Amino acid sequence: YTCIRLLDKPLAGGDLLRFMILDEGVHSASDRDHPQRLHLGYAALADLLAQAAFAEAAAPRALVIGGGGATLPRAWAHAEKSVAATVIELDAEVATMARDIMWAGRSGRLETLIGDGRAVLRALPARPGYDVVLMDAYRSRSVPPHLVTAEFDRDVAARLTASGVYLSNVIDRAD
Repeated sequence: YTCIRLLDKPLAGGDLLRFMILDEGVHSASDRDHPQRLHLGYAALADLLAQAAFAEAAAPRALVIGGGGATLPRAWAHAEKSVAATVIELDAEVATMARDIMWAGRSGRLETLIGDGRAVLRALPARPGYDVVLMDAYRSRSVPPHLVTAEFDRDVAARLTASGVYLSNVIDRAD
């Protein structure tokens, strides 16, 4: 990314909502005091879909490819039935800001790996598998092409548990 900006919005009761804006788009919105409160619609929908998979797991595990501000993995790590969340983030500075400024570093259940999502995924062992894999990586306004291939999907499938789900947040330009 060429530009990382933060925007704070005070909430009722003294709470604080912080947005991470990467280049020209909002990528994350984290609630400082209530990690489970998801203020972006796509995050709330992904969480709803993921919760069904987590409910079935004795010790839920999630992999998020494209961490940004780590809003969802932070929420999952702080859930009543906490999830061991691994994030793959290409940009080390974004990962540092997620940890230190977006409050993702407050949980020992969240690990961040730095590198390209496809390469890091391939280096991960197939077992134990993940109950949820969320692909949430972007190049400003589109998904990197190598993360939407049949080969990438096979790499993801090889790391899912038998009842695991693969979620993909896909946003692209209108043209």
